[in-house]
Amino acid sequence: MSDASMTHPHAALKCLKCGSVGRRVACQVCGEILYCTTQCLCEDEESHKEPCELFRAIVRPAFANTNVARLFSGFLDMADFHTCQLEREKAAIEKCLAGMAATKEAPSAVATTGEVGGPQPGEVDLHLDTHTASLFCGFGADVCVVDATFGGESGASECPALRFLPLAMSSPPSTEDVTRGLLSFASAAIRDLQREGISTVRFVVHWALGATSPQIYLMDEGVFVIPPAVITLVYALATVVTKTFSGMPLAVRDHLLDWSTPVDARLLPMRWPRFVRHATGGQLVPSVDERWVGEWVRQALRGKPSVLATALDAKADQDMAKLKTKGKAIDKGVLVKQQLGRLERDAVAEFIRIVDSFRTAEPKPIDQLLNTLTGRPPADARLPSVDDPETAREKEEAVLDRLAEERRQANDLTETVKRLRDFERSIKSALAIHATDDLLDLLHQLDSYLTLQVDYTHWAKLLKETTDLWRTICFKVKQSPDKQVKAECATFHEHMTEGFLCAETVDNSPTPPKRPKVFLDLQSGRASAPVRRVVITLFTDVNPKAAENFRCFCTGEKGKGTSGYPLHYKGTVIPYAYEGSELFGGFLDRRYSVCTESIYGMHHTRWDHHTSLIAPRRPGMVASLGEVATDKKGNQKHKVHGSRFTITLSSNNRCTMWDTVVGVIDDLPALSFLHAISLTASNSTPSTPKRNRDVRPTLSDMTDCEDMAALAEPVLIQDCGELPN
Repeated sequence: MSDASMTHPHAALKCLKCGSVGRRVACQVCGEILYCTTQCLCEDEESHKEPCELFRAIVRPAFANTNVARLFSGFLDMADFHTCQLEREKAAIEKCLAGMAATKEAPSAVATTGEVGGPQPGEVDLHLDTHTASLFCGFGADVCVVDATFGGESGASECPALRFLPLAMSSPPSTEDVTRGLLSFASAAIRDLQREGISTVRFVVHWALGATSPQIYLMDEGVFVIPPAVITLVYALATVVTKTFSGMPLAVRDHLLDWSTPVDARLLPMRWPRFVRHATGGQLVPSVDERWVGEWVRQALRGKPSVLATALDAKADQDMAKLKTKGKAIDKGVLVKQQLGRLERDAVAEFIRIVDSFRTAEPKPIDQLLNTLTGRPPADARLPSVDDPETAREKEEAVLDRLAEERRQANDLTETVKRLRDFERSIKSALAIHATDDLLDLLHQLDSYLTLQVDYTHWAKLLKETTDLWRTICFKVKQSPDKQVKAECATFHEHMTEGFLCAETVDNSPTPPKRPKVFLDLQSGRASAPVRRVVITLFTDVNPKAAENFRCFCTGEKGKGTSGYPLHYKGTVIPYAYEGSELFGGFLDRRYSVCTESIYGMHHTRWDHHTSLIAPRRPGMVASLGEVATDKKGNQKHKVHGSRFTITLSSNNRCTMWDTVVGVIDDLPALSFLHAISLTASNSTPSTPKRNRDVRPTLSDMTDCEDMAALAEPVLIQDCGELPN
């Protein structure tokens, strides 16, 4: 291994570990001198104390292990990194095999108790995940990571980033590349471990299983692929919340269904505690007890105190009204406490039910997971049946009623006013106890709520009805000495000001706005299927540049873009959906993953507003998907739009603050038709990636490409254009 290229010529300092004057390296992060030999890196890489304070405090915690941090900070080149990783792997395997002889003489833990905990000597558990390094490094670098837990004579030991492989260093890899890369990576790791003498890989935990309902899959090597405990918990919570608050207003229920918030530092350490044999008698599957599950359920619910309190309070009001009609009464506090207890018990029961099903469920071939995640239609997927007209008519009427009700609720500000008053109480409480983190969360939630749920035309009215909230923000929160709070408050104020100015401009216009209409002629999969026209009214008065971009893609008048693709939707397909909530189109190429450009050029960032102003969380909205843009230093500063768009089919959709609404589909039967198409998607409840309020989302965060489910057959845009006025 050559150290010449990394040696600092003016350094003559001793190594902190061995005291010798060896390799001297200039830190690429701060410029300080790091002084240690390559041998020290291999022997003591995790516990060695780097003299660079910036490295220790900021860089190292952002990565799986010290070697990975050194690689991305420029302290190690790829050759040195590979050598160090092999040394780590060799040491971990030797430690794991050291106690195998004693273990063989001892009775099997599974045979005596029926349950096991961590891996024994000679056994290893693998955890698959992908990490995006672009947030720190300034470039898109999705990497495959295999974390390992080795059994040893003195107990289990963690070996994070046992295997580490960058997938792409320039453009984001496709979903198929990521999925197949991870599973191939795991297969290679299993075979390598077996060659080294570790014959028992107990299971593989794969985070991509969060995109589907929790299930067990079987790899070609005969190893089970199981979902993480935290994903199973989130799935159970979402199921119970949907059932418990089914009669609640959509705005309240949607916040509780968004279980991305609790998946943070509180829940990430959640690991399966015990395992039992599958009914086939071979591989291990998770096993839990009620007490363990109850602790994690309560931990998750504590992550959303204000939203949960609002939902329980509204639910209690409904139940008390029902009791009052029957001549009965109960204290509201007692009722809320009972409901919270019932919610916890139901979540625990649902979690245990899912885990118990693992023991007897037949494991599915790994190809079925690939079909689900890579966009290939599963064998049993089919288009909506047209053989039973009566049933189809009843379903369509139910969908039409639901769409009409959701639109009505979207324009009813009663629940919005209640929600804003809840925000007011929570913000005042946070100010009273100087809870800065809670205050930051509340400001971000308030900004998101108004942007996603309420049109800018209603903001002035809400300002009058909730004056105390705005006074608190302007005269107390804005005066906070904390810089982060001030910055978040300034961002919120900027977004609100944009909405007020836009509303004033539209109101003062001497003539009503002329909103052009465009059409998409859609053919759903089969050649014999009829062509259905969908008409979209564009909001050229609110988001003129984004709406004009969409209009030109419908007409095709701009010809070809700089990438060589025609800037035209005609002949493209709508390949993805979230079942029952969104359809995704505008993919100009057949890979469905290349970053697309707008009519204003690639990476154009000067759009109309920082946010959409028109709320996307309602059915029938057409929005341009937000994509990433970075400055010269690699910091993500702006959103950009290209050709990709989404059509919302429910208030419970996944639109974000980065998406810009460009139009609306007024025709409810057309929405019902699109809703039926979305039901052919291969998975039901997509997972929401964690988004840090202080970090701009990456390209994959903004577009959620990895979470989209493929339609059974893509919908062809046979023709499109602009309708005459």
